[in-house]
Amino acid sequence: MLNPSYGERWNRTVIDDNMLAMFDASETKDPHQDTLDDRIAFLDVVRASSIGPEYGKPPTSKIFGAVFHMLRTGNSLEIIVRSYKLLVDLDKHFPRVYLSQSSSNSPSKLVVAKEAWSPFINCLDNGTAEAGDKESSGPLDPSSFQLLIEDVAEIISGTKLQAANVEPLRKMLLFQYLVIVFEDDFLPRNASTTWNMQRESLLSLLLGSRKINYKSLMKDCLAIICQLSQLLHGEFSNHLELQQSTQSKLSRNCHAALSLSLFGVLKDTCVSIEKLLVMIMNLDMARKKADMEGHTTRADSPRTPLMEIILDELAYNKDSVPLFFKTFSEPKLKLEIVVQYLGKYITKAQLSILSNGNADANISGDKEGGVGALVDLCHAFISAFNNFINTDAHMEILSIGKEALFTAATIIAAKS
Repeated sequence: MLNPSYGERWNRTVIDDNMLAMFDASETKDPHQDTLDDRIAFLDVVRASSIGPEYGKPPTSKIFGAVFHMLRTGNSLEIIVRSYKLLVDLDKHFPRVYLSQSSSNSPSKLVVAKEAWSPFINCLDNGTAEAGDKESSGPLDPSSFQLLIEDVAEIISGTKLQAANVEPLRKMLLFQYLVIVFEDDFLPRNASTTWNMQRESLLSLLLGSRKINYKSLMKDCLAIICQLSQLLHGEFSNHLELQQSTQSKLSRNCHAALSLSLFGVLKDTCVSIEKLLVMIMNLDMARKKADMEGHTTRADSPRTPLMEIILDELAYNKDSVPLFFKTFSEPKLKLEIVVQYLGKYITKAQLSILSNGNADANISGDKEGGVGALVDLCHAFISAFNNFINTDAHMEILSIGKEALFTAATIIAAKS
């Protein structure tokens, strides 16, 4: 008799071979409905064989790579969405990093599935150019991720945002999936509060890679969140190229469906970009804590904290202040950004007041746009405090917070 475990492995191998044969067949056919049906069937079989109750085992790396390839290169809205959802569901069922269940007397242990498939190459700084090629089914390298961010920024700026084009949906869903991968990898590591685990997160390795321009990447992320804030609060319809008069009823319905899909994906992309920024700032704080405790080494190359980049960008472009704070919603970090902004840039105005004796003239600086942005910032700051108090009525406000609140209220009163 065959060993049951051997027979189970053999059956699994046969199933995987059959699934790959389905995928290869769909790749070699000319693009038409049969190919679309074959790819949908492939995705359905992968879901049933992996997430179904009978097997419950993760797909092989080749199967994962095939699904990832469909997400990256799909030309059908159905294929793009199905492959995205399948990857997300597979990651939920088979996490690469997680905290093990523990008894009340022992702490949870961080478990890392080192052999698990990843959409990023294993060694982020030593991958080949082929591994990160845009049309490859292989995993991404850091430079490919930066190119994706640049593409998303270009799409959202309006130059490529068209309802009839599936490319924006594909790019943004790919970005959303990668943020989910970062999150699933980083959050358990961050919960462990161990710097050795935090520094080995995919996000930390990506940001420390020599293949990216870190500051440029962060500025693109800030541009995306501000542009999305503008789009999602009233200007979305102006950026869609809808053809009304020359379309059949079916075509108009397709355009409407794509428009609704695009709007939903834009909202989810906004959530994802905020999650990415929050994770980076939490990683910065973890590194600062580890540095103070003497746990960092020369390998932990220093980089400018994201919060400093945000403060500089908001100071440089006053128009982005209300857009950023209208969308960025994480309470603690939002409050910290506002407090640091007021402390860094409002102090100069107060010194000018003492020297010239003209409060109104110095705060405004003869720039109405700057005043409006400053008032918006003060309102956002007070709103953040109100959210904290509503969440925790017993929260204690530090003296620096009280001083910042007083300054914000004074500025609003002076300009009202």
